[in-house]
Amino acid sequence: MTEAAKESSIAGQDKPILQIKGWLTPIVVGAYPEETVMTVVKRMQQFRIGSVIVNSVEQKPLGIFTERDVLNKVVAQGIDPNTTLVKEVMTSPIETINASCPPLEIFKLFADRGFRHLPVALDDGRIIGVLSLRSKGFIQEICRIMDILQNVNELKTRFLANVSHELRTPLVSITKSASLILDNYDQISREEITRFLQIIENQGNRLLRIINDLLDITALEAGRLRITKSNVDLCRVIETTIKSCELMTKRKQQKISFEKQTENTIVFADENRIVQVLDNLINNAIKFTPEGGEIIIIVSSDEQDQHILRVAVRDNGVGIPKEKLRMIFERFEQAHDPNLGKPEGVGLGLSIVKEIVTLHNGNIWVESEEKKGSTFYFTLPKPEAIYG
Repeated sequence: MTEAAKESSIAGQDKPILQIKGWLTPIVVGAYPEETVMTVVKRMQQFRIGSVIVNSVEQKPLGIFTERDVLNKVVAQGIDPNTTLVKEVMTSPIETINASCPPLEIFKLFADRGFRHLPVALDDGRIIGVLSLRSKGFIQEICRIMDILQNVNELKTRFLANVSHELRTPLVSITKSASLILDNYDQISREEITRFLQIIENQGNRLLRIINDLLDITALEAGRLRITKSNVDLCRVIETTIKSCELMTKRKQQKISFEKQTENTIVFADENRIVQVLDNLINNAIKFTPEGGEIIIIVSSDEQDQHILRVAVRDNGVGIPKEKLRMIFERFEQAHDPNLGKPEGVGLGLSIVKEIVTLHNGNIWVESEEKKGSTFYFTLPKPEAIYG
């Protein structure tokens, strides 16, 4: 192979090398056993290449080494590098990795086998470059993946802790209430039986909410959350949701009201999912508002776009600390007053709410001040925003 042909071959490697994110050092094309060590070293210096792959006459990979490796071995053996052929220096078998191999698997191969360098091959077996533990891009990618894995591991730990606690608590209440009824059925009054049954119902609903949240977050992760949109009267949906929360507000002696500031309250949305959004926001407002507090739901046209409706769920409860506002819609995050104890739930509700609103091409945000209350806003498009 002529020098011009060799340089052309090296240039031809640019495209596949770029496809694997610049982790690779290009191989010295033409560095075959018939070449002398010094010829190879000079070419490595010329192209600033740190590693070279050595192929046999049959084009089977036999060894990989750096410029220093070659010279050290030649000097140690007292051989003239200007006359010594490459095949006389390196003949050890090597392994190759596929260009599409994930970084973590490559890193594991380095660790398990004690490799410093690995040639990278395409699907057809053509070797296109050398990956080294010194490759800057590769190290950066591994560090990035390690950070992601660490965050995932922390999320998993928090998830398991939250879910284990939140599933155990209602189950204990249900089983104890049922046991008390069964063991003392002839001795307890009808009122007590009713009270225990209410506990079972409430805790059963709590379990159902947790399980539904887990199913929804799984569906969102997989991109399988079903959204079936149609024209929906938002006013009717809000009034129905408020009625479903009346029992909770009566127990805490709270006032809940609805204020309609626009005539047209038809939106293009999935009714069941909007009920889910409202139910979550209203239940949160009830939960974090003390006895005797007030909750107001307001529907109005968006100030910037009359084709969009804006819903506000406002309470005069404990509020959200400023440092928590940025992460309130993240998974497993719960902002609460420490004086009130840990709230129920696994911290998935608001993140699911945000995903649902986003899938409706809407926005959601919160304004809050500690000890004064919070207002959650979300927007939904009217049919004319979709159809024109």
